[in-house]
Amino acid sequence: MLDINKKNSGFTLIEILISITIFAIIMVLVIANLRSGQFSSQLNLAATNLVSELRQKQNMTLAGQFTKICDDGAGNCEDNSDLCPEHCVSQFPLGGYGLVFDPDAEKLIFFANNNEEAPYEETEKVREVPISPTGQVKIKEINTLTEGVSHLEIIFAPPRGEASFSGDILADRDIITITLEHINSGEQKSITINKISGRIDAND
Repeated sequence: MLDINKKNSGFTLIEILISITIFAIIMVLVIANLRSGQFSSQLNLAATNLVSELRQKQNMTLAGQFTKICDDGAGNCEDNSDLCPEHCVSQFPLGGYGLVFDPDAEKLIFFANNNEEAPYEETEKVREVPISPTGQVKIKEINTLTEGVSHLEIIFAPPRGEASFSGDILADRDIITITLEHINSGEQKSITINKISGRIDAND
């Protein structure tokens, strides 16, 4: 005989709400962890990309790779053949190749140093290079061991591709640290360039 006083089995409304709340908290933590991992991956990729760009410019200098330059002095026509259509000639820049760095920038300026005695000039610009292929990463700061830098040019000079620093920096500085920052997470990673040893390293 059925006991009509026996309680019906099942979940109460409070138990269901508690379960939903716990599930929601777990999902928030999982999503936050995935986003954090994504941001870290983007930052690491940017650091790897920056090291690669520096080494590529050094190798271009070592290899004596040509670029296209207006022989009338109008500028670099590698990516802009309309700049001087009748005067765009292939030649190796006298001062090698370099990159321009500025704090808060999300792009670098790649240039051919046509005048080895002068710092970077606008007419030497080849193209802008994104720091990160995926975006969301910028230069946080540039430092030597003793000072901050508001503008930096790294030039790899022929024939051995030796690095030199110019811009807002004292001439006797041998080590530069460039700190990258993910715009969303604030996570940072640094790149160190040693012009004496020629080492270019990514650091945590």
